[in-house]
Amino acid sequence: MKEILHQVNGVPEVVGSLVCDTTGQVLAHDFPPLFDSSIVQKAASLLTDKSLSLQNDVGLNGTLDLRYSDGRIIARELRGGLLMVLCTKAVNLAILNISLNVAKSKLEEVLLSPTTDTAPATSAAAADATEGVLAAGRLESSAASRGFNELGMVGMNHLTARQISDRYQCGPFKKVTIAHTQSGATGTFPVMLINDETNHYDGTLILSPAIEKKLCAAAGDPLVVTPIT
Repeated sequence: MKEILHQVNGVPEVVGSLVCDTTGQVLAHDFPPLFDSSIVQKAASLLTDKSLSLQNDVGLNGTLDLRYSDGRIIARELRGGLLMVLCTKAVNLAILNISLNVAKSKLEEVLLSPTTDTAPATSAAAADATEGVLAAGRLESSAASRGFNELGMVGMNHLTARQISDRYQCGPFKKVTIAHTQSGATGTFPVMLINDETNHYDGTLILSPAIEKKLCAAAGDPLVVTPIT
């Protein structure tokens, strides 16, 4: 998917693009580094939020074109998802539409394919995620991990979040209640979605040391997670 989005970004005046599923979970994106993943995820969630009056009135039949003083957002409906492009106001819409038509066909093949990488993973950890059970984990030591630890949040990648969302049929969620199956400790915490292009954290709930202590959890321990919308 990333390669398809990269081709879309080749159109002059395109800043970045993303593809998400029908629940608003980002499946892939290609934005400059200054765009934090939380901003990208929020944009996808807003565009697929069925409570929005714009969506209720006209839906997303075909293309949604949002124009601003300095930019433009083009959202193209896909079977099984949504393609969104952020561009400047100087974009040539005719050229962009040609690229979007090509990307739409390719992305739908991926989204609807039985072997697509957006389907639940076949690993034991990912399979457990669909049952609401995640393994406790921790980010590798870095400046990013130190910042994450200070936020008092738990992290999960987009694939794992989507699997939990599908299990509970709740759409995007901002908090989770976690129960340690061995110690019996529980807690409710805000969620941060992380970029994980290698799927290293599939089926993993990333905990800060403080949350590990609260839940009496160690790396690899099974945790039962329930989303709170």
